[in-house]
Amino acid sequence: MVHYKTPLLLTTLAALALGTKVSYADDRCLTFFWTGSRRAVVDRYKPSYVIGEGLEDVAMADIPGTRIRYQWSTQAATCIGAASSYGYFYHPSFQQTACSATESCFPGTRPRRMSERLADVLGVVQQLSQANPDATYQANLRSAKTSSFLVIDAMANAATTTQTTYDQLVHNYDSMIGDVEAVLAVQLPLPLRTAAFDEVCATSASKPLKDLYDQCFDEGERCELALDLFDTINDCTDYKNGAAIADLITRLGTTHAGLVAKRGVLASERDAIQTLWAAIQGYR
Repeated sequence: MVHYKTPLLLTTLAALALGTKVSYADDRCLTFFWTGSRRAVVDRYKPSYVIGEGLEDVAMADIPGTRIRYQWSTQAATCIGAASSYGYFYHPSFQQTACSATESCFPGTRPRRMSERLADVLGVVQQLSQANPDATYQANLRSAKTSSFLVIDAMANAATTTQTTYDQLVHNYDSMIGDVEAVLAVQLPLPLRTAAFDEVCATSASKPLKDLYDQCFDEGERCELALDLFDTINDCTDYKNGAAIADLITRLGTTHAGLVAKRGVLASERDAIQTLWAAIQGYR
């Protein structure tokens, strides 16, 4: 028997230690079984498995012939869309990713953005849509693609809601950027610039942004409250404590640049979601 230190196997071993009866027959996707009692827990089914690849992942690459590859392909086609941790779209790697060195969460992990998940989905449907001259593999590709689209279709509402949220964020950023630009416009009369700064610092102006960021968090997205918004809050605090607009011009210029940059990131994510979702639908 082949042993792996995977979460599923550890769970199985824990159950055995507690005296709980474990039957591999209860979940045919949990392990890949071959003759001679060779069995291995499957960590995650991948599109490449459907064309008989990846036997090394279950420690059976040394077995020659097509019979094992056909059996492996058929099992992968059946299990790839399963709502368990070994299912491609339910594996932790689909929801989480390692933080890059430039991110504040480094060296930890973070939830993947919707665009990152959709790019992953697009890669899967592209692989499953490739024609294969082998009749067994071709049939299994069609089966895997059908089951995958059942999962993908269930993502439609989240994709639409997230895209709408980003669109609202972009709109609110546009409004705030316009107000900051009015404050920075030295050619405008001071009363107009003061009124614009009052609008920037109004609770009613910042609350919709925070509410949208909170909504993003609830939906598992990473459009978290950005540093430029904290800069705006700090500028407003000093302004309300008596600082003159002239004293804050340099800082406001930096804040404005941050707002514009963040707006670009938000707009890019919104557009990517729309583009990726449309591309995925093209592979039906």
